[in-house]
Amino acid sequence: FINLSLVMEKNPNLKIINGYGPTENTTFSTCFNIKEKYQENIPIGYPIANSTCYIVNNEYKLCPIQTVGELIVGGDGVSRGYLNAENLTKERFINNLFGEKRVYKTFDFST
Repeated sequence: FINLSLVMEKNPNLKIINGYGPTENTTFSTCFNIKEKYQENIPIGYPIANSTCYIVNNEYKLCPIQTVGELIVGGDGVSRGYLNAENLTKERFINNLFGEKRVYKTFDFST
């Protein structure tokens, strides 16, 4: 475990970026430039180029700001699915949600 505050203190010119994303969306989906010390969770940031990120409820409707929901990622990096795992692919990858060809259900929850 790395104490991020200590790293920032000892290396004031170091640029630290929190990169979030599942392998199913080409490893990184969002990035956040960490410029301050956080006592709790560090934000995951904003979608990288050619990527999208949605927080939805259990009916796949967009959640209002500050409401907990499941994180769904999309964009050019979304995989076609899992090799030889058709059922898992159907569970995790959704077609035509929010006008995108394909999105991935991360099963991660966020606000």
